[in-house]
Amino acid sequence: MSTLASPPTRPASQDAVLAFAWETVEFTATDAMESTGLTRSTTIEATAALVARGLLAELPNARLAGDYRKGRPARRFALRDDAAVVVGVDAGHEHVSVWVADLRGKPMADADARLVLDRDDAAARARVVGDTVDRALTAAGRSRADVLAVCAGVPAPVDRTGRSPRHPTRFWERMNPDLVDVLSWAPIVRIENDASLAAVAEGSVGAARGCQDYIALLAGSRLGAGVVVDGHLLRGHHGGVGEMVAFDHVDGVRGAEGLG
Repeated sequence: MSTLASPPTRPASQDAVLAFAWETVEFTATDAMESTGLTRSTTIEATAALVARGLLAELPNARLAGDYRKGRPARRFALRDDAAVVVGVDAGHEHVSVWVADLRGKPMADADARLVLDRDDAAARARVVGDTVDRALTAAGRSRADVLAVCAGVPAPVDRTGRSPRHPTRFWERMNPDLVDVLSWAPIVRIENDASLAAVAEGSVGAARGCQDYIALLAGSRLGAGVVVDGHLLRGHHGGVGEMVAFDHVDGVRGAEGLG
């Protein structure tokens, strides 16, 4: 069982060191200090706290590793890839796909489920999402207690709290049946519009790397867009930025229906 099931809030210094650890294979306190801009004492305290919480592991020192030359060998640390798992959920219009990965993002297992197009209700969809997450965790040899974070993408506008506004036909409420509550057993839960997540991905590892202003367009059964301005993802008060509602008023277009 993971020791990370209910972590307390981390100080900013720990977040800074953890973010640095995520981007490197192994490091010393000096390496972390130079990258984060923290003082040496704060860096050492943050590193020790992350080791105590099981997020970092202390490696054998340079002498034991056979790389010692002279002077006192520096303590070396690395992110514990197996300390917990993260879960990604693609809860689409007619499918649910779940992936489980370690803390480095290495895939461990996945699971899928099909939905009958426009024949499910919110409660049924919520059960399918929960069941598919559990199947993926079982396939990875893990349980809910090992999960650090869950992120789910849905084809609906989503506000900062992870909830979707009302829709005239209740489509948005059905696509996002309060998944922030369904998945609340995880320490960190993030529900987002699927096109917004696509925009984040493009900026992190895709064609928009290094860009501060761009739009990612999803063209599936419906059209949707994720908008990034000045390096920040835009949502709007109810999460409506990127919704193609204006197409409802364009002759011959008929709405946000996409390639489907």
